[in-house]
Amino acid sequence: MLLLLKNNFKQQLLFVLTVLLIIGLLYSRALLSLSSVGLGLVGLFSFKELKKYKFIFIGVGLIVLPVIVSGLWSYNSISWWRSVEVKLSLLSIIVGFLAANFTELQIKKLVCVLTVVVVFSAMYSCYEYYINEQTILQNYLVAKVMPVLMDDDHIRYSWLIVLNIVLLVRLFIFSAESQIKKLKPEQIIASLTVLFLIAYLHFLAAKTGLLCLYVSLILVALYCIFKAHLLTGLLFIALIGSSFFLAYYSFPSLKNRIQYVAYDFGNYSKGIYTEGSSDGARILSLKAGIFITQQHLLKGVGFGDIQAEVIKWHNKNHASSKEYERFLPTNQWLIYSAGSGLLGVVCFSIGLILLLRPLHTKTIFSAILFFVLLLPLVTDDSFEGQYGVTVFGLFVGLGISAKRLKEFS
Repeated sequence: MLLLLKNNFKQQLLFVLTVLLIIGLLYSRALLSLSSVGLGLVGLFSFKELKKYKFIFIGVGLIVLPVIVSGLWSYNSISWWRSVEVKLSLLSIIVGFLAANFTELQIKKLVCVLTVVVVFSAMYSCYEYYINEQTILQNYLVAKVMPVLMDDDHIRYSWLIVLNIVLLVRLFIFSAESQIKKLKPEQIIASLTVLFLIAYLHFLAAKTGLLCLYVSLILVALYCIFKAHLLTGLLFIALIGSSFFLAYYSFPSLKNRIQYVAYDFGNYSKGIYTEGSSDGARILSLKAGIFITQQHLLKGVGFGDIQAEVIKWHNKNHASSKEYERFLPTNQWLIYSAGSGLLGVVCFSIGLILLLRPLHTKTIFSAILFFVLLLPLVTDDSFEGQYGVTVFGLFVGLGISAKRLKEFS
């Protein structure tokens, strides 16, 4: 009886900590850090139970190991430790989820909490737009977007929204228990929420979020086509195109964003890099990362010194670039190659495979989840910040929890 009460308390505590993690993700870095550490500490008390997930832990270990080892040749120990520390939170979040054994009802409650938090954060952006419409629209013509929570990290924020949409669709709209002719109230509410969030993504016009969204929609269309539903797939593609066309003329923010992206591309595709160029600066970051990798192919420069090497590259090749334009390569694999060499890239890639392997099923939803989780690692440095690691860890944890209950089977 005492053991039962102890296990129930542990599970409820992990549930509360996950709720706090979700709230902290958008509203408080301090709460985010405390809940992340709490998940890891409480999860460790179930170490015996966690042994059966050894391949997941090996995966996380392979992601963190190259960063830790590169400390042996990193001169900047402070920057190196920051890179290690932020990736350790991935371990603590995964440990917490694996130890929790959430029920189906608890998983749905967590997704509901997440949805409420995200919707209220979207309303905050809408309010900011309402009171500063002209200024915000002008900002969209110079590579800026409207204010968002998460410290204005619109990349990770829009990524979070798309992942939220994926789980809403799977757990509430097309769940196994909802395959009946009559719509349930929760399906109607979830459907309206998904439509609102999709519209908001176009209103926000953050490239990462829109890329993840449209890749997901295209995957659904291809799935319909290859499953002998050719007409359905083609109609869905037509719907995707017409929806984007409608959004373009409905949201001035999206229209201004696209105009700036086209203008920016016209410059950097000709080798012209102007100050404040969003994608132009990203291209430069990739060039810097490739150069650093070529010069330190075997072991990299150490994760603590990547930024210093990027600055050196700019001083030599683009001395006119501003300090805020000299950032880490916007590709996670390139960061690993620059920081820990080719062996680090191999470790990181195998680690991701082992970590994501438990999410694999034969359904389209797991394929979409894979792509949406991985795309921001290709286009951004998502594992180099607390928000990116937390978003990734949170949805891997929710995905594994749902898979254990056969929600994604």
